Amino acid sequence: MRNPKPTDLQICRNKYGTVYVRKVPYTTFIPSKAQAKHRVMFGMVSKMATGKKMEGKIPPSAELIQKAFKGIKYPDNWKVQHKKKWEIMIEKLYQQQMAERIKQTIKQIAEQYKIVK
Repeated sequence: MRNPKPTDLQICRNKYGTVYVRKVPYTTFIPSKAQAKHRVMFGMVSKMATGKKMEGKIPPSAELIQKAFKGIKYPDNWKVQHKKKWEIMIEKLYQQQMAERIKQTIKQIAEQYKIVK
């Protein structure tokens, strides 16, 4: 299976049977942390069923996945909160100011105790 591109389209069907085309969701390419963990766990659990024979009504990989994911719930605010540009700029400015203050303090201490570099 190839990796989908952001311009790919997806054919969907609603509950009334109407077929429509839509853009592939952006979370396909940029999953949240919870989605990424879930996808990795899903793959690991399904690989554990390799070579097992079907005993019940569903395939062994589906049984393992069903048992592994039973009861897992994600919080309502699972989406990643992205910072706005002005917030990032303020943080960088604050870090620069703190770095300058630390340098000045070290310089003062060095002068006070006559420490040579």
